[in-house]
Amino acid sequence: MSDKKATLQKAIVKNGIANLESGFGGGGIFSDCINLKDVILPSGLIYIGQNCFINCKSLTNISLPDSVTSIEAHAFRDCSSLTSITISNSVKSIGYDAFGRCSSLTNITIPESVTSISQDAFYSCSSLTSITIPNSVKSIRYNVFEDCSSLTNITIPESVTSIEQWAFKNCSSLTNIMYKGTKEQWNNIDKSITSGEVDWCDSTLKTITCTDGVITL
Repeated sequence: MSDKKATLQKAIVKNGIANLESGFGGGGIFSDCINLKDVILPSGLIYIGQNCFINCKSLTNISLPDSVTSIEAHAFRDCSSLTSITISNSVKSIGYDAFGRCSSLTNITIPESVTSISQDAFYSCSSLTSITIPNSVKSIRYNVFEDCSSLTNITIPESVTSIEQWAFKNCSSLTNIMYKGTKEQWNNIDKSITSGEVDWCDSTLKTITCTDGVITL
């Protein structure tokens, strides 16, 4: 870690910059800025690159401008003080492990513009209590909410057609899922089963509340 990165507390990204690309060897432009607390991003920014803010342990909140369309892999991983983030309505994809181990993040709003949430995107966000998946998403990917031990409320839209392995593994506080479709639609979702065992969720999940009634697991 350079001395500049270690001491940087505020960053203002100048106008005209469209992409915060990964640096040499895949290191993000603000990766390991452990004292960075305040970031101002310009309008016109499109791309939050891989590892961009990884391990920015002092960053508490950030707003993405309306121009951003993509949050890449590990972009905010290990931002352990991040409590809130505003995702703009233009974002289409949230990359692999993008918010992994953001252990102070309590809730996040995913806009309807998002069509893809990659695996591990919210892995081990241990303070996350509530999340609503937008109607634009069709698949809940591998490990996407694994180890979200405080998650109690999640709403899944009827657009979802598959729930992959370990999507809700170790979500020990999650006992019910709100589903915006019917019981028949829920039963038609392709859910991960390995060797005859359900492995997309834990045994702590007891019920699915659908628009026409409750399914007991």
